[in-house]
Amino acid sequence: MLVDLDLPSGETVRYIYLRDVKNLGDMIYLQSIRSGRLKEDYQTSKTYKAMEWLYAIQLSEELDEMTFDAALTPPSSRTDAKPYLEQILATRDAIDFSNRFTRNGKCKSANEHSVKEMLSEFIYQKSGDECKIGSLLIVDDSVASGTTIATIIQLLKDNGMRDTCKVTVASPAWLKAKPTNKPHRLFDQ
Repeated sequence: MLVDLDLPSGETVRYIYLRDVKNLGDMIYLQSIRSGRLKEDYQTSKTYKAMEWLYAIQLSEELDEMTFDAALTPPSSRTDAKPYLEQILATRDAIDFSNRFTRNGKCKSANEHSVKEMLSEFIYQKSGDECKIGSLLIVDDSVASGTTIATIIQLLKDNGMRDTCKVTVASPAWLKAKPTNKPHRLFDQ
């Protein structure tokens, strides 16, 4: 599915996802494992892990013929987004910026914090090529508030990424309900 995602920063990005909160099924794993409501040996966890490879292929296919200069997963104590990014990068020639980001470890969830608070949580290692990014893909395991996405975009802009960079977000699970028939605006005009 392709929709516009309004971020807490006021920016709007293109967002591609496989399932929303009303239809998560075994993808509830992506949020519940973190909170401790689900354990790795539960059947839902086993089902999700058995299907993860297929979901990664499906998400990559949702991106169709899109190309990106750079791609990344947000810094996290978990690696649930990594198989998705790996699958996407297997068919695209983009620089992986993931290792340029680390976390202080003070904030557990972006849902509970503002962009300003998250800016002090993330550490970015500048490389000098940020100004060359014309299109960026951010791949996360799930998206709820968009605070993590807004924080990453701000950090990259603070380090030279142009305001005109086209940002796309992709995740298997959207933890909010679908918007009410909000049309997707054309990004390539």
